Amino acid sequence: MKRLFACIAACALFASLALAGCGSNAPASSSAASTQGSSSAVASQQADQPGELIETKATITDADGNTTSYTVQIPAADATALAVLEATDAEVTTENSQYGTYITAINGITAEGNSGWVYTVNGEQIMEAVDVCPVAAGDTVEFSFITM
Repeated sequence: MKRLFACIAACALFASLALAGCGSNAPASSSAASTQGSSSAVASQQADQPGELIETKATITDADGNTTSYTVQIPAADATALAVLEATDAEVTTENSQYGTYITAINGITAEGNSGWVYTVNGEQIMEAVDVCPVAAGDTVEFSFITM
């Protein structure tokens, strides 16, 4: 009988500890998740403040090798190579495709045949659509007309 009582007491103790342990973890987890969620929301709001601008540099080199340089400010929320180009005073024509937006002409110089516009960010040639390439404050985006 003592043995049965000891076994029941041990099971009850184990069950109460297990339930207490589960109970204390749940609020801590949801509290941590809540804190993490609110800090992510704050970070997101700070990064996407309306009117927040970043400064970048742009250069455009035409078919004759003439280069024009710009310092532009663009919205941080839309910081792409396309936004940099559109912030210059250059006349820009683009074309949308299933892969994104591509430059077809700058200042009347049109891509055709084996010629076209390429761009680099901080000296690195980018092989993706101009509207999906992110830029950051201080970056230099260079647009060049090339013939292959």
